[in-house]
Amino acid sequence: MRYAVRVRGRWICLALLLVGCSCDDEEELAVEGDAPYVRCHAAEAPAERRWSVGALRLARDGERRLTIEGAPEPARLAVFAGPGPGARPSEAAEAVAGLEPHLIAVLGDLGDEPGPLLAALGGLGPPVLVVPGGADRRAPLVEALEGLEGAAADRVVDASVLRAIRLGRLELVPVPGAPGGRYAVDEGACGFSDDDLDAWALDEPADGAHRVLLAWAGPEGEGDGSVTRGLMGTEAGSPRVGRLAEAVGARGALFA
Repeated sequence: MRYAVRVRGRWICLALLLVGCSCDDEEELAVEGDAPYVRCHAAEAPAERRWSVGALRLARDGERRLTIEGAPEPARLAVFAGPGPGARPSEAAEAVAGLEPHLIAVLGDLGDEPGPLLAALGGLGPPVLVVPGGADRRAPLVEALEGLEGAAADRVVDASVLRAIRLGRLELVPVPGAPGGRYAVDEGACGFSDDDLDAWALDEPADGAHRVLLAWAGPEGEGDGSVTRGLMGTEAGSPRVGRLAEAVGARGALFA
């Protein structure tokens, strides 16, 4: 399985070998405290559905699981953080198109008005998994998703309400938002806490599946080789994301 990841404005290619938002709804999902946020992952589960995007066959069951079939081996997955506020969605879409991916995953930084970015990505052809981050408010995201038209409406998938996405032997576990509200832009942004970990309860990976997190925030690393070390060598990864990874049996993580 081949991946392309955008980090700090640069594209890094990685190769891994793998054989409707109402006010009432928002209030129910809101968490108060020193770092308030919205439990986007706990929104109403999407309906069961089967549909096609190009040569790919998508099936969503009633347990928040999405299966994608028909991708070649190896499949190309483009994973990146959005361009953020003030950027040109068309430029981001052009960069992604150049990777010729079979599946796209955008991890947060969708901008204050995510509609143009999602529409641009939805025009490329492959399915697009959307995992909002701590800078993404739920209300504008839901509005943007509901406003998609034509083929983009089928291609762009709200992954924040899913628990697992299966593509061949790869199984992605979406983790939207800021852990504990840390770095959430305001009380309308997505987040989760330790109290939510049970919501991700999954059976052990089966049939040789390789399970990894698909998240905005990365798990806390260990030692000098940690990929989540920040300025002055300070560990910037989240212990809470690490606990979630352990709880679901994830063997790695793709994060923004």
